Amino acid sequence: MSAVRPQPPATRLKSLLQSTLLAVAGFLLGLWLAFPAVSVSRYLLAEISRQGIAIAPSGLKRSWPLGIEATSAAISVPGLQGHTLRLDRIALTPALLPAPAVRLTAGFWQGQLEAVADRHRNIRLDLQSARIPAELSAGLPLTVAGRIASLTFSGRLPLAGANQSRAELILEGLTLQGLTSLGAGQDSLKLGKLHANVEGTGNRLKLTRLGVDGALRVAGSGTIWLGQTPATTRINLQLTLTPTPALDPGIRDLLALLGKGAADGSISLRLGGTLAAPHAR
Repeated sequence: MSAVRPQPPATRLKSLLQSTLLAVAGFLLGLWLAFPAVSVSRYLLAEISRQGIAIAPSGLKRSWPLGIEATSAAISVPGLQGHTLRLDRIALTPALLPAPAVRLTAGFWQGQLEAVADRHRNIRLDLQSARIPAELSAGLPLTVAGRIASLTFSGRLPLAGANQSRAELILEGLTLQGLTSLGAGQDSLKLGKLHANVEGTGNRLKLTRLGVDGALRVAGSGTIWLGQTPATTRINLQLTLTPTPALDPGIRDLLALLGKGAADGSISLRLGGTLAAPHAR
């Protein structure tokens, strides 16, 4: 009886790798088949609906290895007066570190949205290179246009009680439209770039930094009490407005009605009331 010849080391290594890969693939396939996509999506939608937000996804399906995909979703948010927002190319995947959570990526406002949320409603959000949609101006006295260069948010939802939050917003190409209704000679005002930082406790948002660099330079700080709509969102802001030579003379004349300017032409004012009907004081 002849002895069994041992396999060469290269052959043994190849067999070991093949067996390992097959085992891993089988394990992942089992997890994928067992992953409760429908129940997870229902849980997420239920959590979101508690905030008064309704989401209607389309093309919902499981993705490899443990995710959920949707071609699009229509979002109804309180305060947008019947307007719906839209997400495209949605992907939900589990995130295990540093704690179990769900990661979302999607196309939003022609930009890219990424968010991570855990079961304690802690959320981190990052929106890049998006446009400012017209529906955000619903209920406001002027129309805002421009591009969201960057929006980051971290905090715990809902924005109520002692829940903490922090956000940073950078807008570019910012324009206010509808100024002729206020008596200005031109209908739009190019504000350029806006940079704002906010720290919040519940629905009380502290504006720690506000800077606008355009035809009208703006610096400010203050407090915003967030409501369900612009009409129920209260503001208490301290602003310094500095006209530049590029500012429309009609708008410059309107600013003169707000108060006497300093030696450099800047005007300081306190803005109160609501976001829908602000008033200077």
